[in-house]
Amino acid sequence: LCGKHARCAAGKHLRNKNNKSLTSARNPCGKVQLSDVTIRITDYYRTIEEQNELYAQRRTKPGKIVTWVKGGDSYHNYGLAMDIAFIDRNGNLLYDDKYYNILKSVYPNFNLEWGGEWQETPDKPHYQMTFNYSCSELLKKYKNNEVDDNGYVIL
Repeated sequence: LCGKHARCAAGKHLRNKNNKSLTSARNPCGKVQLSDVTIRITDYYRTIEEQNELYAQRRTKPGKIVTWVKGGDSYHNYGLAMDIAFIDRNGNLLYDDKYYNILKSVYPNFNLEWGGEWQETPDKPHYQMTFNYSCSELLKKYKNNEVDDNGYVIL
């Protein structure tokens, strides 16, 4: 998610994940002018176990609800989703509609689905690339051990 108009700070999680998604997701910001903020990828890949831990928050464990789906039902579990936020010049983490609305016009050109357009549970920080697979299809591949040497589902 880097470009000359937007500084980018991507976490270590982005390395060695599903390169098909990563390659496309990194290109759009060069076409978006966000000179007053840095785009930050706050979450990319989660294991199924990590997803279940997040899902338990405020349901069976303390914390606030941060996901609506259990492990295996999230594209994060397959390295095909990312959550982004913005950092201003003072280092404040922002989840500002103004910036999501700017990116909204760019991401469809890169075959990324934006969670901000979901009717039932909008998720503006969320972007995903499904490659026409449902999560249930990806989970089946995972359970059938159709994974590469790093444990990622083979698409």
